[in-house]
Amino acid sequence: MQKYDLHVHSNYSIDSINTPSQILKMAEKRGLKGIAVCDHNTIKGSKMTKKIANEKNLDIEVILASEIKTKNGEVIGLYLNEEINGKEKTFEEVVDMIKKQDGLVMVPHPFDPLRKGALRCGLKNKKIDGIEVFNSRVMLNKYNKKALDFAEKEKLAFIGGSDAHTPIEIGNAVTIIEDDLRKEIKNKKTRYEGKISPFYVHLISKSIKTWRKLWGYENYAVSP
Repeated sequence: MQKYDLHVHSNYSIDSINTPSQILKMAEKRGLKGIAVCDHNTIKGSKMTKKIANEKNLDIEVILASEIKTKNGEVIGLYLNEEINGKEKTFEEVVDMIKKQDGLVMVPHPFDPLRKGALRCGLKNKKIDGIEVFNSRVMLNKYNKKALDFAEKEKLAFIGGSDAHTPIEIGNAVTIIEDDLRKEIKNKKTRYEGKISPFYVHLISKSIKTWRKLWGYENYAVSP
C-alpha cells in the first residue's frame, strides 16, 4: 500500500509557507510515497521540489502539477510538462490543455461553496480522471461527502488531498494505491483516507496572502 498526498502548496503559491524542502521533510515523516505540488497557476514549486528530491536521492515521487483557475472554477493538472495559463479560459479549454500534455485531470474541492469548486455550476466532462473526494481544508465534511457521491455516480477515481498550505497539514488526506499511481487513477482503482485540518490553518494562509499582497509578492524571495 502506497500513500500520495495529491494536493500540496509550496511557497510558490501566494498563500503558502511550505518551502519545497519542508514539504519533502514532512512527506518523509508522514511515510508518503509521493506528493503532487499544486501551486496556483504555476509548476515552479513542483519543479523545485522535484529537483531537491532528485539531488538528495529521496524515495519520494514528486508529480509536476498545478491548481489552475479557470472561468468556471479550479482544476488540477497532474503530470504536467509546462505551465498552463487558465486566465479567461473555460474549464473545458483548460482540461483540453492538460490532456494535450498527457496529464491527468483532477477536480479539487468540487462542491465547496467557499472556494471555486468547478462542479457546483453543474459542469461535467468526460475527460475528468479523478475527483477530490476528501479535501482536508473543506470545513464542512458534507461537501466532501457530496464529492464522493458524485465520483461514485460518474465512476471517477477517488482522490484524497490535504490542500496543505502549512507543514503540519501535509499528509492529512491521501490517495491510496497498490502499484502505479497514473495507472490506478485511470483504472479508477484508487482509495483514500483523511482528516479535516484545524480551523486555524485557514487564518494562517489568509494572513500570509494579505501580508504578501501588502508588501508585493513579486518581491518575495521564495526559498527552497
